[in-house]
Amino acid sequence: MLNLNRHNVIASLAALALATAACDKDGDTLYTNGPDRAELSSTSSDIVLDKDHLQALALTVYWNENGEISISDPRVAAPASAASNTLQFSASSDFSEVVEDNVESGVYYRQYTCEALNNLVGRLGLEGGVTGTVYLRVKTVLGANIDAKYSDVMTLRITPYFIDMSIGFILDASQNDSGRTLASPASDGVYSGFFGAAAWENWWLREGNNTIWGNDGVTGTPFVMGNSTTGLDIWNFWFPGMSGCYYTVVDTRSNEWSALLIPELKIGGDLDGDIHMTARPTSGPTPSWLSPAL
Repeated sequence: MLNLNRHNVIASLAALALATAACDKDGDTLYTNGPDRAELSSTSSDIVLDKDHLQALALTVYWNENGEISISDPRVAAPASAASNTLQFSASSDFSEVVEDNVESGVYYRQYTCEALNNLVGRLGLEGGVTGTVYLRVKTVLGANIDAKYSDVMTLRITPYFIDMSIGFILDASQNDSGRTLASPASDGVYSGFFGAAAWENWWLREGNNTIWGNDGVTGTPFVMGNSTTGLDIWNFWFPGMSGCYYTVVDTRSNEWSALLIPELKIGGDLDGDIHMTARPTSGPTPSWLSPAL
């Protein structure tokens, strides 16, 4: 049980309302155990995904409404749906690495088509045509300073279909193919390579499963990613105001991307010299060292 100052509770939840008059004096304390632990259920436990029926419903996950919060002071009431829920998928039972799917407040179920679920388990490293085990749970959070609670763990057996995930396709600002790529040799959702960028160039990345990645659409988080499957707003990626060659990494597993400006490369061995890196021209042929990206 967590001991919180009344004003801190109100500020952190931004939703608590006093049912009656204020406390008799400042400094009164409130206690909360947070939301109840979710109880998780699903419509399926053994799933074979079919690439010929991409929009067919493959999985429905639902859980009990757990937004009711117990407060020790009966004069203070927490609103319904004050807790936030996130579905966590993992290929390991200890959830050491997870793929998360955030759920809107007040929603207590999630449905996945064959295409959406195949994309998700692909990020976990499941191999196409091979049945793998996926672990699923609900993470429930009341506030940043309160420990999360987790539902029971559900075990799913899922057979994904094969998609070539070794190449990420760079799209321009209008989501048209730019002819450039980033590589994922392990097909593990981590794409990297040299990117000749103009100042403030903005772009998207499309995976082989047609998922489009961009910025998460939140001001102040320029390197946090979002994708087209969540239904949430996403923005394009953009480079800073300095043109040149950037070593760029798009990591769909951690939902982060990075770009390191490379002004010059030094090479040795049979060849010895310096390569000065410049931005990709806006017209004319693409330099051979930029296409495709390494």
